[in-house]
Amino acid sequence: MGIDFQKYGTWDGARSSSFSRAMALIKKETILALKSKWLIALIVLTYFFGVVTRMISIVFTPVKFEPAFFQGFFDDSQLWFILVSAVVGAGLIADDLKNKSIVLYFSRLPKSTYVAGKFGVAASVLSIVVLLPGILLFFMALLSSSESLAHLLDHMWILGAIVLVALLIIALMGSVSLMISGLTSDKRYAGAGIFMIFLLSDIVAGVMKNILKNDRLAMISLWNDIKVVGSHLFRIQNPYNFPWYESLLVVIAVIAFSAGIIYWKFFKKEVRV
Repeated sequence: MGIDFQKYGTWDGARSSSFSRAMALIKKETILALKSKWLIALIVLTYFFGVVTRMISIVFTPVKFEPAFFQGFFDDSQLWFILVSAVVGAGLIADDLKNKSIVLYFSRLPKSTYVAGKFGVAASVLSIVVLLPGILLFFMALLSSSESLAHLLDHMWILGAIVLVALLIIALMGSVSLMISGLTSDKRYAGAGIFMIFLLSDIVAGVMKNILKNDRLAMISLWNDIKVVGSHLFRIQNPYNFPWYESLLVVIAVIAFSAGIIYWKFFKKEVRV
């Protein structure tokens, strides 16, 4: 019997683009994340308290097709958004650091593709509880409204406001989650850190504002900043006595800071596993 020796040659195949590899990572890990019973439970609770109860109120007591109704959804659902962000974001990078699988990722993917893919996972899951319910409520309220056609057409811009507020929330929570998850290999600490950042900022803002009687201290709370920007987008009264764009600058600064930490962690220094 003859012996066939292994021969090696150049690979003539076409390497998939970074975009397609990032999308494959997002698809795979989003499906994996949605298998978590805790995440599924939080999604169900978010829809029940944020969407179902409002849909019932729309059916039995049709509300006016006004922006404050939709702003209320985002304000009342903040706790569920934070919990979902903590559950899905905690293990995004922390699990890879713990299992040392991040080395395998970096051997196959550019670091930028890896980071973009992980952020995409957080954004995809958050979209299910932030963006999609807002759009569902919009069309439910639109179809059940007793307002005149002219009034409805004049208020179609509300859909754009819903999308912009949702994207701002997703960008903020996704970037903070990715940053915290990248700083530890224990997703329990990461989840607690994500939750505490949003919760503590709200508590500290409330205490400082009440003590010093200065409205600008409300900007310490990341959710207050979202609320102020949302009030501008929904064209309703600003709950605080400072311009909306100051809160927008705070949100952008936090997103930029989170991105900077991720850049420093994975691009400027050696990743230790």
